[in-house]
Amino acid sequence: MKKSNIIIMAFSVFILASILVLFIFGKKHNDEEKINHISWDTQLSPFNVIVTEKGADVHIDYSDTARIGVEYLDKKKNLKLFSVKGDTLFVKGGLRTFVKCPKLNALICKGSFWVGVSTYNSDTLKANIMGGRVNFYTADNIDEEKGIGKIVKPVLVLHASQKSEVDIYKLLTKLEATISDSSSVNSRLLVENANANLYSNSTLQLSPSPSQSAVTRDSTSIFRIY
Repeated sequence: MKKSNIIIMAFSVFILASILVLFIFGKKHNDEEKINHISWDTQLSPFNVIVTEKGADVHIDYSDTARIGVEYLDKKKNLKLFSVKGDTLFVKGGLRTFVKCPKLNALICKGSFWVGVSTYNSDTLKANIMGGRVNFYTADNIDEEKGIGKIVKPVLVLHASQKSEVDIYKLLTKLEATISDSSSVNSRLLVENANANLYSNSTLQLSPSPSQSAVTRDSTSIFRIY
């Protein structure tokens, strides 16, 4: 067989193999889209405190009624990932979860994978973050600077420890923070008044500069305005 024919055959085999691989991956992706679905539970007792457990992936937002949605896979559809006890909702890790509630007074995160907190109907939120990543942000359809939304410039009382990573994309009247254990807090919208205590290799970054600030830190920690 001529060398040119061998090259042509090898190239043809490569093209066919590439098409087959793309077909297999495309079919797998479509199958995954079919088995991923959000199951909503609206029969919940009222709660205003949320506890997210280790590995939890939770998205929290405002709603007139309390409800929770879990993005189930078929192979995990029988998992029970949440419960309500008294005024507290407990969310376990394992699958992406969406929580909507009329009011949120307190948030406790215990090494959660990721927690996102959007609009909440409380003038003060107490958050105790013990490891993991937490984002406080403004929903796309809310303009808190113009007063469009449930709460404009709330107060955030924050305790961050155990290597927590906290990002704040909300306008705040006041931030009261205790940050420790190599944790970091980064605020990217105006905080009018910032009071913070930093120790044990912790970091607080604020942008823009607050109108008032009182920050204490030890020699291992960093406070930065940028």
